[in-house]
Amino acid sequence: MKFGRLDDYTKQTVTFDSGDHTSVTVYTGDWPNGDTWIQLDDYSLVAVDDVAPVVTLNGEAEVTLKLGGTFTDPGAKAIDDIDGDISRRIVVTGSVDTGKSGTYTLTYSAADAERNTGAAVRTATVLDPVLPEGIGLDREELALEVGSTATLTAAVSPEDADDKRVVWTSHRPAVATVSAAGEVRGVSEGTAIVTATTALGGYTAIAVVSVKPAVGPAAPQWPEGAALTASEIGQTGLKLSWPAASGESPTVAYAVYGGDSLIGETSVSSTVYQVTGLTAGTSYSFTVKAINEAGKWSEGLSASVSTVSSDPGGVGGNPGGANGGTAPDGGTPQVTDGTIAVKARPDAEGNVVVGLSADVIKRAIAGVKDGRLRIKIDVGAETASSTGMAGAAGATSSTGTAGAAGATSSTGMAGSTSLAGSTGASGTEDSTSLARAIRSIKVQLPLADIVDAGVGEVEVDAGGASVMLRTDVSAGVLAKDAKRLELTIAKADVAALPAESRERIGDRPVYELGLAVDGANPASFGSSGAVRVALDYAPTAGERPGKLVIYFVGDDGKLQPVKRTAYDAVSGTIVFEPQHFSRYAVGYADVAFSDLAGAAWAQEMIESLTARQIIGGTGGERFEPGRAVTRAEFLQLLLNALDLKDASATADFRDVATDSWYYGAVAAGAKLGIAQGRGDGTFGAGDTITREDMAVMLSRTTALKGWKGRGLMAALPVSFTDESNISGYAAGAVNDLVQAGLINGFTDGTFAPRAETTRAQAAAVIYRLLAPR
Repeated sequence: MKFGRLDDYTKQTVTFDSGDHTSVTVYTGDWPNGDTWIQLDDYSLVAVDDVAPVVTLNGEAEVTLKLGGTFTDPGAKAIDDIDGDISRRIVVTGSVDTGKSGTYTLTYSAADAERNTGAAVRTATVLDPVLPEGIGLDREELALEVGSTATLTAAVSPEDADDKRVVWTSHRPAVATVSAAGEVRGVSEGTAIVTATTALGGYTAIAVVSVKPAVGPAAPQWPEGAALTASEIGQTGLKLSWPAASGESPTVAYAVYGGDSLIGETSVSSTVYQVTGLTAGTSYSFTVKAINEAGKWSEGLSASVSTVSSDPGGVGGNPGGANGGTAPDGGTPQVTDGTIAVKARPDAEGNVVVGLSADVIKRAIAGVKDGRLRIKIDVGAETASSTGMAGAAGATSSTGTAGAAGATSSTGMAGSTSLAGSTGASGTEDSTSLARAIRSIKVQLPLADIVDAGVGEVEVDAGGASVMLRTDVSAGVLAKDAKRLELTIAKADVAALPAESRERIGDRPVYELGLAVDGANPASFGSSGAVRVALDYAPTAGERPGKLVIYFVGDDGKLQPVKRTAYDAVSGTIVFEPQHFSRYAVGYADVAFSDLAGAAWAQEMIESLTARQIIGGTGGERFEPGRAVTRAEFLQLLLNALDLKDASATADFRDVATDSWYYGAVAAGAKLGIAQGRGDGTFGAGDTITREDMAVMLSRTTALKGWKGRGLMAALPVSFTDESNISGYAAGAVNDLVQAGLINGFTDGTFAPRAETTRAQAAAVIYRLLAPR
């Protein structure tokens, strides 16, 4: 650097270029010519940083969202010319509430080391919902043949409606059924009306469906002069033989009936069938039918046969070849309005086998009005003393194995005589002896017509025990092409159980449930409510119904409570929903707390959940019903009650440590979409949960489990005096759950959405949620 003449160098301003040194010393002196010179030294020069960092948004600066949707913050980046990447210093102010329409502002700010601050702004607009205004179908009329299908297409208007869900119904499912996707199937000849209804708003459109008999390959034909014949007739068995059937569609199998009950099937290569388990000196009627690939059944070949009498002077069998004949008294199922009533008898071992034919199933399906096919079985003293075919011949295999020899598990019966051990209608000792002799009941039925007709449920009512099975594939019980089902219920022996288990069960009933579909046993059922079981039980003196428990008896004899259990005082049954079939016992857990006087309204619910090991006390026989519940506590309770666990789930909330007791619950809840964090990246595990936030978690859970409500955007028809205080994001959830009976308001007409949820309130909603549906 150079200086010129300085008249007063003490007042001079010196400007340094970027290339100058940053450390100098000041020296002064005079040139020989009298000029003054200057040199600078020992000064440190520091560059001044007055430039703010640049904050750049990730993604769009303006975001548009639907009401009830999900907003994921894409974040931002911050770069400073001195400090470099300082994105970690970004602070976000503002939040987005997708449950309430409006425009929200998010500001991303970052400061460098000199506190120069840069910022960027993102706006998120939550739109008002576009509601349905109508619905139409692509066809107003539809012509089908029996067994054929066609799909109706529904168009919800306007095109940009947010909720386009459609509910399909048929007013005559016995004529035509309709699936959730609008696929219509012809079931029987006649006319049905299929209705498409918008899930939100209730707008409807209809199509008239006409079903005519199917035109296709003819049924199998028997050769001229064909007859069913019996040979090797003894006191307890015989062999049936028949000629092969033929036709334009190949024959695939033969079905053998005793009276009107299916007792076995054979492959197309076998035209003989060995019947065992008969009674000496008794007349029976048998029928064989052929089925082809087109699903058409032939006419039956029938024969009446008498077994050899046990009396040496008796008359031998009669292998008659007539095509007529009737089932013995008590063996013919009676069909009335979708219900099949069967009287059956146990064999000498105490086992009952009931086989139903496809013809009986078809007749019953035609009368089904509510989507449920009902089968009622009566094993009474009168029937047992008769010569009824049902159960005597049993369900035998094509190799001649007798079903009468006993089923591995079976269904309990009430009424005159039952697995439950009640006396007969007459109250005589004979009836009682017979009841005690019944060990198991097995029910066999073909499934093709049930599945094809769209029958939603099959219920087998054996009196002392009844079982309901859902038939849709999603339930995990039946496959789409399932052909045959065997349901069994039997008395189980508890003598080999551990002493602790025997003590808890006492003298209450224990059953072994079995299910085979096409010969295979489902390991578990696919969804909650796929199977429902009801067992007759009358609480003894001192037993409170809420403390009754159904236990799953493991292979090791240990007891595990079934969570979805409830006592129905109206029917006198304890109802539960198992996830698989095995041994189940009625038990009692006498739990009690000393501080429930102030929450008497919830006492039975709290004790019932505790008996089933779903919720516990806080120590010292205390429950603390009025204590507030945290977000983490409620989520843990909810997931535990429904067995919604996921060990692989992870959580990335800033305030949820991996070693916290609630980490697994928060991670699983977030993965399942039940629980969500806050805009600042936290979860608030230790914060108390409000009543409206509890409702939101419950609503998401019911949606996950497929328990449908009216929809998130439904208007709130249930009037609370503080309705306006319910947040927009929670209004739909509160509405759905109040209508479903899962949550309630207070006696003063309020809902108190921002109030803390107490332990008693949390227990009540979990109790209602777990009630068998």
